[in-house]
Amino acid sequence: MKTLFGSIFVLILLAPLSTQAQDPVAEEVKSLDGIMAALYDAISGPAGQERDWQRMRTIFKKDAKFGVVRRNREGKESYTSFGIEDYIKRSGPYMLKNGFFEKEIGRVVEEYSTMIHVFSAYQTKMKADGEIMARGINSIQLVKEAGRYWITSIQWNQETQENPIPAKYLFKK
Repeated sequence: MKTLFGSIFVLILLAPLSTQAQDPVAEEVKSLDGIMAALYDAISGPAGQERDWQRMRTIFKKDAKFGVVRRNREGKESYTSFGIEDYIKRSGPYMLKNGFFEKEIGRVVEEYSTMIHVFSAYQTKMKADGEIMARGINSIQLVKEAGRYWITSIQWNQETQENPIPAKYLFKK
């Protein structure tokens, strides 16, 4: 009985360690570079490839907000916001059908205590080696807690001729 109790106690103590060691998400969210790479990687892929939506859910807070600024045909801008599940429902079928690759092309970071704001310039393509279809800026808010980063919100605005990405948000060549 004493041996059985001791074995169970040791297994209980070691279980969290072995689970963490096997969780690739745990490593990628420990650094800002890691979570930013995970964000772009989770949504990128060729036509016919389902995105890793579970991975996406692990990098965002459950109540995270998504928002997009769009310009309609008349040139008027509007803002739409939604949650992660709405994002998956809205974007998932399009990405699966058409392919979608988004790559970070610049970054400016501001930090205060455990709050982080990232202006992340991006470019999108339908195919990894295809032509650039769009560019813009993702405004990403994060918090750091319990030794990891979480995305709490993301808003994006696509570049236009009238509203080009300022050079300060692009990586220097």
